[in-house]
Amino acid sequence: MRPAAWFVALLALAAGVSPALSALTLVENGAPRCAIVVAVSTNANAAYSSKLAGEELAHVLRVMSGASVPIVPEAQLARCALPSNTTLVYVGPTEAARQRGLDAKQFAYEEAVVQTATNAVFVIGDDRVPLPGTHHAATLLCEKFLGARWLWPGDLGEVIPRRATVTLPDAIDVRQTPSVRIRFWRDVANNATFIKQYAEPLGWTTNEWRQMGRESTQWTLRNRMQKRSGIDVRAGHAYERWYERFGESHPEYFAVQPCGQRDLKPRDPTAVKLCHSSPSVIDQVVADIEEAFRKEPEMASFSLSPNDGGFTGHCMCARCKAWDEPDGPPMRLQDAVTREWFEYVSLSDRMVRFYNAVAERVSAHHPNLLLVGHAYCAYDPPPVRAKVHPNVVISYVGSNPYLSEANRRGERARWEGWARTGARMMWRPNWLDQLMGLPVDMTRPFAEDLSFAVRRARLIGTDFDSQYHVWGGMGLSHYVLARLLWDVNLDVDALIQDYCAAGFGRAAPAVHEYFMQIRRVSERHAAGWNRVAPWYDSNGPSFYDETFFREARRGLDRATARAATDPPAVRDRIQFLARTLAWSQISIEILERGRLYRNGDRSQKDRLIELELARQRFCEDHRRSWMLFTPSVIREARRFAKWAFPVPEKELMKAK
Repeated sequence: MRPAAWFVALLALAAGVSPALSALTLVENGAPRCAIVVAVSTNANAAYSSKLAGEELAHVLRVMSGASVPIVPEAQLARCALPSNTTLVYVGPTEAARQRGLDAKQFAYEEAVVQTATNAVFVIGDDRVPLPGTHHAATLLCEKFLGARWLWPGDLGEVIPRRATVTLPDAIDVRQTPSVRIRFWRDVANNATFIKQYAEPLGWTTNEWRQMGRESTQWTLRNRMQKRSGIDVRAGHAYERWYERFGESHPEYFAVQPCGQRDLKPRDPTAVKLCHSSPSVIDQVVADIEEAFRKEPEMASFSLSPNDGGFTGHCMCARCKAWDEPDGPPMRLQDAVTREWFEYVSLSDRMVRFYNAVAERVSAHHPNLLLVGHAYCAYDPPPVRAKVHPNVVISYVGSNPYLSEANRRGERARWEGWARTGARMMWRPNWLDQLMGLPVDMTRPFAEDLSFAVRRARLIGTDFDSQYHVWGGMGLSHYVLARLLWDVNLDVDALIQDYCAAGFGRAAPAVHEYFMQIRRVSERHAAGWNRVAPWYDSNGPSFYDETFFREARRGLDRATARAATDPPAVRDRIQFLARTLAWSQISIEILERGRLYRNGDRSQKDRLIELELARQRFCEDHRRSWMLFTPSVIREARRFAKWAFPVPEKELMKAK
């Protein structure tokens, strides 16, 4: 708030003084009865977090009551003639907080604190770069005591109860730290490469996608996820440019194939594999790390993860094979030159020995540097004998399908096996994009697996690949995931009930039953899905039959009827869910008819073309809706065209 603006707000505050106010009245009858006092800090990150937190509190109070609460820098508070019973909301590392004994420098990692005193509220957190602990404290206050919820990005997902008078309990003392230290998912709405590839061809303007990105970032912060973490864990495929750098000058760096040749004309240069046991390769990796340190002295981590294409092209020289354990789990690998598959063993011991060899060298000079290595595909199982160096973090990718109960049991066993090697673990799954925007419930699996990983698998963080923003079908699961990452002890069923009550008013029971119907479908599917296969190439679509859609529509119709006297936003949220059903019916019919078409029934072609055109019209009609982030849908259809739409593109263009 500009100085002139906060001064005007203070005049309004002074003009409306009431002689009998609650000790912690923030707003009375639509008039401000508090001032937000923001820290003036020499720490730029703390100053930013405090400013953001103050603006968040003012926003919630304005939407809730209509009152424009002043935001005052603490350094200017003494100049303000405030009524003696004004509630002062101190935000950030203020001098008043310090005098109360609240020293953020002594806080635990990302700790958020909300306390009250006579005519005062203290909102403060750990703001070490780049952590927004004070903002976390502000959102805790808004959630726990003002009833605010942010169910999904954008205005429709924001829930702030309306009331003319806003008070707080006079004895608040809340201290929270996150259950999971790194709470991160890769956000395609803020991925410039993704936007260029999938949004710009749809005609999205720069302003459109930037606004979507801002709304996504805002939701992430409000639910205490992290855009960046205090532990900067870099875990990408580390050698994607090595063929470009060394293909001609150092062919010996690259993997020897079973046929005896090195893969020096790779189909995909970014997926080429290395000879990991080679001393010269290890020397080069160490040199790259030292060079990175020269450019970025504060670097906290460096990725050692092999390139993608996890079963293809691994080195079969005698030295690398000596790093493998003959009694390791069986594995089927592919020669990158001949493209022939062969039986072998897991490469996990080899990869750990490579990670350790680099760590031994680097930790001597950089003892705090984290070195991150994937556990993925051919090196997914825990190693048989190798133990993980203390400086190495294992980024566990795992396999699809996540919804398979049998697969989840296997993954939990592998997590625990990796943890027994001494490794700290990151959870870095690929499966958030696997369900094409259809309604699915992952809330219980998330709760069970996060609890297991925190307690038994040494989990320090998540790196979900990726958040594709299909909030109509998976929004409840995304919301529950974010809340559990902050507090793994939350009761998932209570979270769902709260979600329904907050967002759907009198329709909450009907909407809750709708979500339970989706849970039942998801659990039936999970119980019977025992093979690693894409969801749409399994029996998954068969669970979304006409009975499911009929009952789901009836449930949402009942919800709409019950919400007749609720604010319009409640009915709009119900329609948000209902439009997901319309999208899902198109998608399921494409999958079912596509399966018949692939099996030779060419009579399906005309209807498939109609459905694909309907799908494209749906995307255009909902281009700015968080129900379905249309660039993600286009990406999904292109990536999995042989399942999602098997009719040749030229046939579709002819129909257009």
